[in-house]
Amino acid sequence: HSGGAWILTHASWLWLFWSLIPYLGRPAVLSGLAFKKDAGATDDPSRFHPAALAMLVISVLSIQMAFQKAPYVFFGRPEVLAVCLAVAALAAVLFILKHHWTSPPDARWRSFVSGRYFIGLALYFVCYTVLAANSFILPLFVQQGLGFDVPTSGLLLAVTFIASMGVAPLYVGFFFKVMSRLGSDPALILASIALACFGYSMHGLSSESTFGQVAVRLCLNGFFLVFFIATVAMDTFKSVASDAFAHAYQSKNVARQLALSFAVSSSTVFIQWRSAVHAQRLGEHFSLYNPLFQQALTGLQARLPADPRLPHLLLGRTLARQSVLMSCLDFYWVLCVAGGVLA
Repeated sequence: HSGGAWILTHASWLWLFWSLIPYLGRPAVLSGLAFKKDAGATDDPSRFHPAALAMLVISVLSIQMAFQKAPYVFFGRPEVLAVCLAVAALAAVLFILKHHWTSPPDARWRSFVSGRYFIGLALYFVCYTVLAANSFILPLFVQQGLGFDVPTSGLLLAVTFIASMGVAPLYVGFFFKVMSRLGSDPALILASIALACFGYSMHGLSSESTFGQVAVRLCLNGFFLVFFIATVAMDTFKSVASDAFAHAYQSKNVARQLALSFAVSSSTVFIQWRSAVHAQRLGEHFSLYNPLFQQALTGLQARLPADPRLPHLLLGRTLARQSVLMSCLDFYWVLCVAGGVLA
């Protein structure tokens, strides 16, 4: 994150993508060596009827299109989202009818039909939604809401990663000492409480908050990510047969990508909604009938007499910044409630 912030400050945003190329060579070589096929190995590919495969593709693309269009049409043309979701649901039903009902799955896939796997998949979705939503909101919050510059914002984004690395050894010790005897519930409850505390503490920040005050709170987010996702990862696949593990993990990756797309689109809609509400409420006080507004405007006009429009522009920018700040604080209050519900 800090490297990306440095690139944005000193170069073009295009270099964010070019900078990833040097890292691709080593995994490309290692994956080719690691997955060389054994001489006696035989393939056992999943067989899809062309019509079933087409329905699956249509369903996934329709869901992704709904997520992509949501920030632009949610308030103005919600019927677009309704059509996309209806097409996705219909295509998914047709896929199930064509693929699963006409050709029953192998016995090894029956391990998917278990409460443990489906609950784990749901918790994966929740965790990746929280992760992606916070990754989307946090730069907006620290840069536009709190007023930090881009490099400082990048350092703050890196704090969660650093905190996760620091919490990982603690989790390992916790797992062997507690989880082996009491199960995974204590870890999940602690992680959920950490998420609730993170949302509550972030909700208490203001435009006068310092770098250190924000960084300390982000450590709670790192604690949540390590304890929650590691526990879910170990428990989700316990009931899955070993020869079906690859397919189960692929299904988890599909849920992850849907969660990431859903988080970004829903967070965008949430910020648009709350920013509009706060801008309207704050705008009611930006009036010549308000003595405090008159005092601020008179003070700015005395300091900036050259351009009479500049004080109004500065006050308008303040209004926009405060709207973004308050909408982000609303988001962290939602995280606090979500952590309590999860616990």
